[in-house]
Amino acid sequence: MKYRENQNIVVYSFFRLLFAMIFKLLFHIKAYCRWRIPKRGGIIIASNHQSYIDPPAVGSCVFHRPFFFMARDNIFDIPVLGRFIVWLGAFPIKRGKFDLAGMNLMISLLKKGKAVVMFPEGTRSWNGDLLPLQPGIGIIAHKAQVPILPVYIEGFYKAWPRHNLFPRFLRPVRVIYGDPIDLYDLYSKKPSGEIYREITRRVEEKIFQLREEIKHYH
Repeated sequence: MKYRENQNIVVYSFFRLLFAMIFKLLFHIKAYCRWRIPKRGGIIIASNHQSYIDPPAVGSCVFHRPFFFMARDNIFDIPVLGRFIVWLGAFPIKRGKFDLAGMNLMISLLKKGKAVVMFPEGTRSWNGDLLPLQPGIGIIAHKAQVPILPVYIEGFYKAWPRHNLFPRFLRPVRVIYGDPIDLYDLYSKKPSGEIYREITRRVEEKIFQLREEIKHYH
């Protein structure tokens, strides 16, 4: 299936509400500081990654704007399901290798003013700790020239770690959204590996700060 941006806001809003209710019922999810997310303008939503269900958790807590998500490209070839996830805001990415087309698609969405969710660790955590961030987020952010908003999820590692086939219900989960990171001092500089790494370092630092901040909401 050839991808064409076609997020259906009615379908998205319905399933956002449905997931919000499911997460509240099964995981007692709580979200903090959602007001920090701008209502418009291209932005990267950069979250730590603990579980299969991090993407809908990050998106279902936010009601004032829709998010776009990356998904494995072969899912889009499945009849009905492929079209359905496009309605939900998913776009294809090739897993396990450099995907220039997928990167350009993400940059295009950001330049159109969309909010795109990324998990810059590149994989789910094995022990709940934050893994080193991959520099791809720095490349995409510099090319798109948009701010990055950090997110920290706490609790999904205990609720549904990657080595468990099924979730453990009623384990509390919390999500906190940070302030957009102003990176325009770096965006004005010529792109280089050093610049990409510095963008990545700043994002990682802010996610660690959110991990400490969320402790105040116990």
